[in-house]
Amino acid sequence: MVSIIFNGGIGNQLFEVFSLLGLAQKLNRTAIFNADDYVLHSNLGLLNDQIPLVASRVISIPLEISETTRHIYSPSCCNYQFSSILACDQTKFIVIDGGYFQSFKYFSSIDSSIKKWLKPSEREMISLKKLIRRKDELRFKTCVHVRRGDFLSDGQHAGTDKTFTIRAIDHLYTLHSGLVLIFSNDPEWVRNEIVEHLDYQNDVKIMETSKDNAIKDLYFSQVHCDSVLITAPSSTFGWWIGYLSKNQSSVYYRDIHETEDTVKYQLVEEDFFPPTWKKIGISRNGLIISK
Repeated sequence: MVSIIFNGGIGNQLFEVFSLLGLAQKLNRTAIFNADDYVLHSNLGLLNDQIPLVASRVISIPLEISETTRHIYSPSCCNYQFSSILACDQTKFIVIDGGYFQSFKYFSSIDSSIKKWLKPSEREMISLKKLIRRKDELRFKTCVHVRRGDFLSDGQHAGTDKTFTIRAIDHLYTLHSGLVLIFSNDPEWVRNEIVEHLDYQNDVKIMETSKDNAIKDLYFSQVHCDSVLITAPSSTFGWWIGYLSKNQSSVYYRDIHETEDTVKYQLVEEDFFPPTWKKIGISRNGLIISK
């Protein structure tokens, strides 16, 4: 069985590979990549560099066209599609041609395995624990994901909004005062536009991780994040920080319909966001509200 993989960062690729593995399990088939497809192998190479245990779950062999059936899925990013026809298909190879397969429902049956595959090594654990001062180890830790960069100019996504983010961090800090740890691809913007406007700056730390080591942020979430705030709701990397965090009932995400993010027109919320997560928004008078 083969799932078509598109280009994208590690957040997109984790969705694609885990959805492939989840679908393969549902159909009692083996997940494979077409050995003749350069794009697939380029993407698998990125995962192999950062998360070899995940990449190793997918085998690579050439497809035999005469023994292949192609099923066309909607190209929309964030909705769950599973046809019972797939279970009846007896063809040697099934190709599922679709979009980004960004729904937790594709891989919900292998959730425990995913957490195991993405668990940091003992060596990584030692490094992760050093990122938090000993006196702060027992304090509540709120992790905030801020997405800027290409989200501001790609004509599709909406980057993190300053006002919402400041108000949302304040709101979560009143619920659980402790440490606020901010992850972003634009740390300078975070420093000037967010942290400078918070009254508890001594409790705020910007986590600067290079793009080549993005997996370290996902490791950090598993070990330290008691609560997560996703400020750019269509960010898949922010989604994975939330999914891997310690408490799935303390993951908050902004209502995408408040934003100019055009992904909202193809995102089915109950397919993309797990049911235990909490949707929040900002009222006209600037208050953070549950939705």
